[in-house]
Amino acid sequence: MTSSTCGIARTLLLASCLATTALAQDRFSDVTDVLVVDIPVQVMVDGEPLRDLTAADFEVRDGRKKREIIGFEAIDLGADSEGVYSTADVSGPARRHFLFMFDLALSSPHAVLRARRAAQELIASSLHSTDLVAVGIYSTAGSQILLGFTGDRDQIDVAIETLGMRSLIHGSPDPLGIVLTDQPVGPASVRNGEVGGIDANAELTEILTQMQDAAAGSADQNTILALSSSLGALAQMIGSVQGRKHVVFFSEGFNSTIPFGLGVEREIERQQAQAQAEAAMTGRYWDVNSDLRFGNTSTLASIDEMAKEFVRAGAAVHTVDIGGIRADNDVRARSSSNDGLFVIADKTGGEFYRSYNDLGAAMGKLLERTSVTYVLTIQPTDLPPTGRYRTLSVKLKNKPRGAQIVHRPGYFAPKPYSEQTAIERRMFTAQLLLGEREGGSVGLEVEARPLDGSKSGLDLSVQVDGPSLLQELRGTKFPAEFFAYALDSNGKVRDFISRTVMFDLDTIGQQLRDEGHLLTARLELPPGEYSLRTLVRNTVTGRTGLRITRVQVPERL
Repeated sequence: MTSSTCGIARTLLLASCLATTALAQDRFSDVTDVLVVDIPVQVMVDGEPLRDLTAADFEVRDGRKKREIIGFEAIDLGADSEGVYSTADVSGPARRHFLFMFDLALSSPHAVLRARRAAQELIASSLHSTDLVAVGIYSTAGSQILLGFTGDRDQIDVAIETLGMRSLIHGSPDPLGIVLTDQPVGPASVRNGEVGGIDANAELTEILTQMQDAAAGSADQNTILALSSSLGALAQMIGSVQGRKHVVFFSEGFNSTIPFGLGVEREIERQQAQAQAEAAMTGRYWDVNSDLRFGNTSTLASIDEMAKEFVRAGAAVHTVDIGGIRADNDVRARSSSNDGLFVIADKTGGEFYRSYNDLGAAMGKLLERTSVTYVLTIQPTDLPPTGRYRTLSVKLKNKPRGAQIVHRPGYFAPKPYSEQTAIERRMFTAQLLLGEREGGSVGLEVEARPLDGSKSGLDLSVQVDGPSLLQELRGTKFPAEFFAYALDSNGKVRDFISRTVMFDLDTIGQQLRDEGHLLTARLELPPGEYSLRTLVRNTVTGRTGLRITRVQVPERL
């Protein structure tokens, strides 16, 4: 796998297409005045998914305006007992997205290790092969996505085992975050707390212990404010990813008396609450701690704002208490409780799980409810490129009694490429490359040829249309991004190329307009069938071209 930055001219990368036959796919648009909005919808009656609905059963409103449904897709993973659905059969918006977040700042090392194993068991036993998984951590440095949404189970295993410890990750990850390591991975290299023969459990325990010792003196209120702010930023990160997102947050929780006031579940809190009440009734107001008695308004507001960000992003946070059973006199029992985790889940439309034990069984109802997804597609026109949030409402015609509808609550109007953050660009590009839609405004002609000799792989070339690459460009110098990813039948990235090229129009401008730009590169791949994704983008204007092709790497004699 290759990732680099290169100079001008006719060098470089990319590719596609053995026999130059592109797949007939839906197309995406990178033009801001043409917007296609996909709305994943789940319909439940008495907690069970409602099946066999059609586009005619739904009505969509964008604000107060009724929108025509121009596309419809129905996916029933619950009926897929024989594994009929493959990644090529389910569009990106219809696929379930799970982000497994591990709280390293507020959880003991042993609890994190147990959570890590529970997550791996859940992914292996309960998730569908079409489900996309991302892995992230929350630490004293904030929230970090270690691995973007991917179907590659090997990369997911590495991300969960290492939890961002670079000493355990070998090779160069790709800039889009969907490949964590380019070294061979699999059951033999990730097993029982070991990665490549290194004891990941021991290293992780040491790092977490040091991290918690460094944070031991931090104030509880500041800790909660930092957590809320960081999770809110995380919601904004994943907001650009289409599809329903489920964030599974493994944590021991935080001091819930700070935002919510005193409860009465534990004896120590009951005694504190009684003392505060007596002080108020006898007029000893100087002894009344209003934050302790009623909760802290600033921390409550921060949690509310964080929850709103997740709702706007179309994501629910499912919290998992990984602390296990605690005694009332335990230090963690006094500084932490389930209340905070419950409120985060409740405010974002998620579920709260009191135990990590047999997480697959605990989340079984959630997986069943979300097994049937209807994707409604609308195409708003003439929206100003303000980036403002627009609310959506979806109604079911002739709705059965008790029917509940869960859908994407809104979307953001187009935002100029120059105003998008780096993480927004990265995650959107990754979704394009892993999806099944090609298109864009930059013209590409692609070709791939089997390697000569004893090596297995493809020589790649792509012809980029110059005028379309230069459209709307101001200035004489600009960088262009080039990506090529080869996915096998299981959605695993087997090789990829990522490069950036700087163009100087004062030098090659006329040639680029007349002849376009030819790019060449090589992918090393074992024999088999692949879906090859080729993307070219002008990083100043955001103009993009994406082609998806089927390729065959033959057996070598």
